[in-house]
Amino acid sequence: VPEDGVIERKSDESDVGSGWKICWAIRPPSPPPTPRSPPPPPLPPLSPGFDVAAASEDKLRSLITEAAANISIYLPPGAHFKLFSQISCTSTIKVTVASSGEGSTLDGQGETRLFYL
Repeated sequence: VPEDGVIERKSDESDVGSGWKICWAIRPPSPPPTPRSPPPPPLPPLSPGFDVAAASEDKLRSLITEAAANISIYLPPGAHFKLFSQISCTSTIKVTVASSGEGSTLDGQGETRLFYL
């Protein structure tokens, strides 16, 4: 589009079709590629007394639902996990979920009964 914003159609009468066809003298530059998100920071060292660490809601969910024996799960300080549906464990095992330092948040988003243990 010209700087003044006005587009004029001029023809040498050789085109008989209707409508407009915009031909660029030079193609506009492509936008730069979207930078990749940096990888998540590594989990802090596992606190004594814990079996595994969970860095995401998906990992927490899979650790609990797939547990076959007692399990202690460590959540990194400052983590905020939004729970979208119930997490179930049908085994007769002990499940411990804890954090350290400033603690972590398990956000039920106003819902109740998000754990079935």
